[in-house]
Amino acid sequence: MEQRSAQRNPVVAVPEAARISLWSLVLGMTISPGTILADGARPASPTRGLAVAAVAFALFFGLSGLESSGIAAAFGFGLLGATLGAAGVLAAALPTCLISRFTNSPRTVSWCVAAFGSAYAPMLLHAAAGLAFHLVLGWNTAVAFGASGLLWSVRPLFAVSSRALGERPWGGLVLATICGGAMFLIWAGCFGGF
Repeated sequence: MEQRSAQRNPVVAVPEAARISLWSLVLGMTISPGTILADGARPASPTRGLAVAAVAFALFFGLSGLESSGIAAAFGFGLLGATLGAAGVLAAALPTCLISRFTNSPRTVSWCVAAFGSAYAPMLLHAAAGLAFHLVLGWNTAVAFGASGLLWSVRPLFAVSSRALGERPWGGLVLATICGGAMFLIWAGCFGGF
């Protein structure tokens, strides 16, 4: 029985040299999160994962603040976004890691934090593009780029959640829905969308 369980959930050690660059991580999690998460590899360090999420939310909230209230509010909302992004990753990753223990998944806390944080890479790209369009062309792009990036992040969240719960798609669907919905509600609450 134990041998069959070990075959189903192998733990693969990933040497430091095998870890990917930040740019490859961001593009990989945007285009094909399954390849980044393959073979039990940890996609990044927990610090790098938290940084991706914090910068993504800082850009998204900062862009929204810039469009709604001006440059002074952009910094405050950017700081709020970075804090919420990092806290949201921890709030999703830690319970998921605890639940994964009951599904015999070999995921560690550091893997969950790194993977959940890295899942917001699409939002990082979208929000950065939105900020560029806003600064260069003067367009209001928080919804078109920022919210689209948050929606695009649901796919990597689903992949991360499914892997963390031992390849169970139902768990990934539930966790991705909760994480994505919570972030949209927080963003809408901050900018008068209720």
